[in-house]
Amino acid sequence: MTKPTAREVLLYSDVERSVEQIDAMEAQFFNQVVLRNGTHKTTSTKRLTEIDNMLVDLIQSSGVANSGPIRVVDMGVSSGVTTAELVQSLNDNGVTHKLDAFDLCVDASIVSYSPQFHVLEDSNGWPLQFEFFGRSEENTLGVTLFRKLKRVLPIFTLRVLRGLFALIVRRPERRDVKLISKHLRDVENVNIFEYDLANINQLDKKYDVVRAANILNRAYFDDEFLSQSVAKIRGVMVEDGLFCVVRTHEAGVNHGAIYRLTNGQFVEQTIFGDGSEIDFLIRPANS
Repeated sequence: MTKPTAREVLLYSDVERSVEQIDAMEAQFFNQVVLRNGTHKTTSTKRLTEIDNMLVDLIQSSGVANSGPIRVVDMGVSSGVTTAELVQSLNDNGVTHKLDAFDLCVDASIVSYSPQFHVLEDSNGWPLQFEFFGRSEENTLGVTLFRKLKRVLPIFTLRVLRGLFALIVRRPERRDVKLISKHLRDVENVNIFEYDLANINQLDKKYDVVRAANILNRAYFDDEFLSQSVAKIRGVMVEDGLFCVVRTHEAGVNHGAIYRLTNGQFVEQTIFGDGSEIDFLIRPANS
């Protein structure tokens, strides 16, 4: 399969494609585009279905939603595929809600310098993907020495070409896009925005449900940052709110737990897999 371009994935929503075609195209696109911090927006459908079911059961059994629409926040949503599935699970079970979804890199633009040359840029203007005569190239040299040697000339050439076009074309066509799956972009009751997890305590909302799927991991952050993040999350939750922490291992197995905020402390409600690897930070009194 030819590598999909940002225009194909993020702009042409009116093109007739099956769900399977959309999933395959998005998986290839998001897994290949490398963000400025070196990470990918990896995407995989049906990865958290069992966790969604557990969360919905706890919401319904606890009466959290009895007073009206609950407010949910999904943190570090990556491509947003699993967020769309969470919304679907809530809808299917009659749980009325308002959902916020954020990630460190969401806002982007596709800059068209000519009919043959287009560049996908993040919100800071960093190029993520080049499209030249219909062929896409990610703005990365790769990790291995062989890949770097193979890609250094074409990537250097495309970077220089972008610089030249920027000097020549004063007002290129610029179309704003969201680096989010079409499955989530098509959902009406979701607020998708670019935000840093480190500043979650600055959100002016209180949430009934907070989900942190594949973001609060010791592979990404040190224990001090994780502990601070848990404290900040506690501060934006309502009493009796639910906090879901998940990490999906390479084998596709989910590990984590769902906690309830009771008297300012997190109380474990259910665990899956081996539980949460940061449980000792979430419930320090139990460590």
